[in-house]
Amino acid sequence: MNINDKSYTKGGQPGDILYSYVHANISDSNAVNSLLSNYKGPKNLSTLVEKYEDEIAQLYKQHVISPNPSISESEKIARFANITANQASALFALYPIDTAKWMKIISTTLCKRGWGYAPGVSCLQSIQSLNSEDGKG
Repeated sequence: MNINDKSYTKGGQPGDILYSYVHANISDSNAVNSLLSNYKGPKNLSTLVEKYEDEIAQLYKQHVISPNPSISESEKIARFANITANQASALFALYPIDTAKWMKIISTTLCKRGWGYAPGVSCLQSIQSLNSEDGKG
C-alpha cells in the first residue's frame, strides 16, 4: 500500500484502517511518528490521529495495535503492562466497537499487576475515572 494510495481510508474500525496504513508504509526512513504526522485519511480518523499521535505511536510500538486477535494471557499482560490512561483513551477511540473488550483486558491486566486504586472502588471503575479525567476521553 503506497503512502499516496487512498485505499487505506476505507472499511473497518478506525484502528484497523490506521494499522494498515502504518504497517504498509513503515520503513527505516518512515518512522511511526512521521507517518502519523503526515496521515491524510478520513477526517474523523485524522482528528483522532492528531489528538492522540504520541499515544498511537506508542501503542503501535508496544504491539497493542495489532491484527493478532488471540494472544496468550502472559502476552496480554506484557503488552498492556505499561499502558497509560491516555493510551487507553486512544485505544478506545480507535476501536469503538471493541471498547468493552479493551476495557476488560486493560483492567484485568492492571489489576493482576496490583495497580493501585481507591478502597471500595473496583480497578475497572478507577480506570474509567482516569479515562474521563484525562481531558482526552
